[in-house]
Amino acid sequence: MTIDHPIRPDWVNLSSTTMVSSLWQSLHDGHVLAVTSDNLQRIVALKIDVFYLREFHNLGDGACFELDLEGVESARCNMYVPWPGKPPQTQGLPIQEQNRLNAEYQAKWREESLGWNDFMGAFPANALDISDAELALGERVLTLRLAGMLSGASAEDRYVDVYVRAAGMAIRLKDGPAFSLSQFQQLGEEYWQWFSDRDR
Repeated sequence: MTIDHPIRPDWVNLSSTTMVSSLWQSLHDGHVLAVTSDNLQRIVALKIDVFYLREFHNLGDGACFELDLEGVESARCNMYVPWPGKPPQTQGLPIQEQNRLNAEYQAKWREESLGWNDFMGAFPANALDISDAELALGERVLTLRLAGMLSGASAEDRYVDVYVRAAGMAIRLKDGPAFSLSQFQQLGEEYWQWFSDRDR
């Protein structure tokens, strides 16, 4: 007997109808400073400092974005453990050869799960430096994916992927205005357009 279950938009099993929207322009090089979770209210809240958006848009000293995910169905963090063998010696080699050797070495790393409470417990002593961010949008559900380096006073410079699947997400400045997804993306697009035009 086969039971049909709706496919949730998650990076483990993205459906063909799921739309993936980039948040790179608004969150790249941002720093997750705090992660809190309320199981009763089904909320995960992220406090993120994006210094270049704060400065470019004159948002105020210390202004941080708050991403509140509501109706949370899934929250997990995976970390990448380096292969314990010898890293490649790339000094003096052409850049293409360096890239090839580094890619071969990193392909041997292993993805392992990191408990959600362990991940939350890493803050505020540490921060997650965001290298990539995406949002998978499905029907009445979405998944936020953040990738980057977890580093600081007690972390061991671990590269992690964070996934939070929820019914919705609110974006706002702490004690400030709320933003729609398109407005938040536009903040980043305006900055990077200025960044690319400044030396012309």
